[in-house]
Amino acid sequence: MDNDKLIKEYGRFLTYKAKYYSKKGMDYDEVYQQGWLELMQTLRESELDPCLKTKEDIIRSIGSGLRTYYNKHNRGKVLNYGLTPEDCFK
Repeated sequence: MDNDKLIKEYGRFLTYKAKYYSKKGMDYDEVYQQGWLELMQTLRESELDPCLKTKEDIIRSIGSGLRTYYNKHNRGKVLNYGLTPEDCFK
């Protein structure tokens, strides 16, 4: 696929997702670049997998990849609500 065509088709979606995850504390540029990597990987997989032929399927795959990326990024973080783990088990 041509780069201009990819930007036209998926650029707005990737910008939206990068803004979404940047509001959750991640770096905008990092998420945006990861989104493009997910798109390239999905397009490569779509050549082999007939289930990834529609634009909606590709967008769903990108969203899933970015969600996984976000979860891995935040795996070690603990939300602090003013309680320590010891307070929760008293």
